[in-house]
Amino acid sequence: MSQPCDGAILPGEDAARGGSLAAVAPAPRDVAGLRLLLPRCSALDGLDAPVATAFARAVEALRAAGATVAEVDAPALTRAQSLFGGGGLAGAEAYHIHREVRPLH
Repeated sequence: MSQPCDGAILPGEDAARGGSLAAVAPAPRDVAGLRLLLPRCSALDGLDAPVATAFARAVEALRAAGATVAEVDAPALTRAQSLFGGGGLAGAEAYHIHREVRPLH
């Protein structure tokens, strides 16, 4: 089974293992020339307005910095969500992986 990552970037994640509460962001990278795929599927449906706005701004920032962002229909990703209709394994696996930090929240 997977272990919690040592390089957690969310505040408090590493605190359960004696680490810092401070968030650590990755170093900025040049994205010019990068080619990225943005799948059009139900994963982005129903986002809260601030989240949707931030996401759109992030995509535009990537484009402005020289990345190519291609938006492509991806109905297979929408259909794949039905695999988790009964809960699947993702919830149980996430609970197991994060059980040490769960009492902190």
